[in-house]
Amino acid sequence: MANKKGNESENKSPVALIVIFILLAGFIFGLPYISDFVNEFRGPIIQDINGSNGDGPRENQNEIESKTDVLNLSDASFNFNQLMFSDFNLLHNDDYKINFKIGSNRNANFVGRKFFLEFYDNNGTFLERAKISSNVTITANTTTELELRISESTHRRASRVGIVLKNATEYPQVNLAEVDDIGTLTCTDKGNRITYFFTDSKLFKIEELNNFTRGADAEAYVSLLTSKRGEIANLNNQDGISASLVESNDGFTTNILLDLDNVRSLNNPHHFKKDTSVNVVSFEMNAMRFNCN
Repeated sequence: MANKKGNESENKSPVALIVIFILLAGFIFGLPYISDFVNEFRGPIIQDINGSNGDGPRENQNEIESKTDVLNLSDASFNFNQLMFSDFNLLHNDDYKINFKIGSNRNANFVGRKFFLEFYDNNGTFLERAKISSNVTITANTTTELELRISESTHRRASRVGIVLKNATEYPQVNLAEVDDIGTLTCTDKGNRITYFFTDSKLFKIEELNNFTRGADAEAYVSLLTSKRGEIANLNNQDGISASLVESNDGFTTNILLDLDNVRSLNNPHHFKKDTSVNVVSFEMNAMRFNCN
C-alpha cells in the first residue's frame, strides 16, 4: 500500500510542475498588458527612465499635484511634479504654436502621463487645452524646448496659462453610433484625416490619410517627398501596418492602415494602442488640435 501511494505522488509531481510552468509563462506574457492597464488608470506621474536611484521623490500617489495656478503667460514659471516649465512664447510662422521649456533634475518621460497646457483670456475664460506628447523624454539637469500647436483664436486671445495632469477616467463620455457593431470616430486637421474604428467603444483599427501639396519651393518638396517615401517603406516592414504613397500633379497622398491586433509598437502620438477607449481618443486628439466627430 505504501509503495502505491509513493508511486501516485511521483506521478503527480510532473503534472504539478507543468501546471506551475504554464501559469508562470502566462504571467510573464501578460506583464506588458498589465503595465499598460496600470499606466492608463493609476494617476499619471513622472518617473525615472532608469528607475529610482534612491535619492529622488518616490511614486507616491498622495504627493502628485493635479494642477498649477493660472499665471500670466508672458512671465509664467511652474515647478510641477518634479518638472520645471518656463519661457512661454506664442509663435506664428507656418502655423500657430506655443513654445516653452521643460527641465528636471532627474531623467523623466511622459509615457502614460497626461499633461496639458490650458489657456485663458484676460477675463479668465477658458480657450483651449494642448496635450504634451507622450514621446517626450527629459534628461536629468538639462532643458528641453517644446512646441505645441494651438488654434488661431487661442494664439490671438491667450494671456494666461496653467498646467493640469489628468487621468483618463476624468475624460467626458463619448457615445458612438455603431453599424454592424462597429463605431467610427473621424478626426481631421487641414488636409489630414484619421479614422478610428471601435467595437464596444474599444479601439481595434486606425486608418490615416495625409495630403501633401506641392509648394513653390521645389527643393523642399522633393526633400519632403523623399523623407515620406522612407517613412512609408519603414512602416511596411512592421507587423500589422500597411502603407502607401501616391503622387499626383498637385502633390502626394499617404495612406496608413494599422491592424492593432498585430502592431507591436506605436511611435506616433496620434496612434493609440488596442482597446483604448473612445473617450481617450476623442479627448486627446481634440487637445492636439484635431476636430473629432
